[in-house]
Amino acid sequence: MQLLYSPTSPYARKVRMVLIELGLDREVQQIACDPMGEAAKLAELVAANPLGKVPVLILTDGLGVFDSRVICDHLDRLAPSRGLIPIAGAHRDRVLATQALADGILDAAFSTVVERRRPPEERSASWLARWEAAIRRSVAAMRNENAGEAPRDLGEIATAVALDYLLFRLPSLDWQSTNPAMADWLAGACAWRSFGATRPPAGV
Repeated sequence: MQLLYSPTSPYARKVRMVLIELGLDREVQQIACDPMGEAAKLAELVAANPLGKVPVLILTDGLGVFDSRVICDHLDRLAPSRGLIPIAGAHRDRVLATQALADGILDAAFSTVVERRRPPEERSASWLARWEAAIRRSVAAMRNENAGEAPRDLGEIATAVALDYLLFRLPSLDWQSTNPAMADWLAGACAWRSFGATRPPAGV
């Protein structure tokens, strides 16, 4: 199998962390690519995902599996003994809801980053305010649980990725000052091997 990813994509980072936590990172060839690069160089990406977005997991039969949530579900079923997604019940609902909240933060943060790159006269102040409010509400709603030596489930991985992406791309939000418990939680998550191994390159 192959994983097409961008080193700065938080969605791809979530998948790469899952690979490590499930012990599948040596079984999947990880290939960095720039989804915003030249069209001629993106033939493999577009063939696997017509949307031209990363991450994409290319299975041994050539099928492209895309959307980070779908990929994580597929990978989790390959390693049921470790399992980052509960099989059923309220625990499963909580884990998937936590992932959805974290991914929603990423959606709002990514939209903010893209909007801020537009010329000032073309930016939408109302949408920027809407996304910032959504981010702040969502971080405040996150659960404060002790971060162990390794993430217990996919929800924790998604949460760590989302909070760290805010520090990476939107440090001016300073979410830590109003959410010190989650800041402490993220400090504990920084010790995870999967977290450190997938950090985006500085200055990009």
